[in-house]
Amino acid sequence: MRLAQDKPIMMRGKMVGVIKTNRTYISHRNKNHYFRKYFGFGISASILADLRKYEVKQVIIIYNKIDGTQELWTATVKDFYEHGTIYKDIGVDYQRILNRRYWVIK
Repeated sequence: MRLAQDKPIMMRGKMVGVIKTNRTYISHRNKNHYFRKYFGFGISASILADLRKYEVKQVIIIYNKIDGTQELWTATVKDFYEHGTIYKDIGVDYQRILNRRYWVIK
């Protein structure tokens, strides 16, 4: 399913990212979202399902670092399914955490 306009992605009443019309998902993250145990960032299984539904190819995480700088972490939805570690925290839905070795970081 292709989008005619950008689609905000909501999780528990909060906007967590946006699917752009060019089939890219963009989300802002900070140090609280980084999984040290898995050395990477995660995406909710329900959001990944939406990304597949809308034929999203690229995931971009804009990582706002403590020092005020930003890094762009880029991966594919396919990377999450092929290399992501399934994780479930108490009271939170399932996520797939993608280790930093599968991201392109700029």
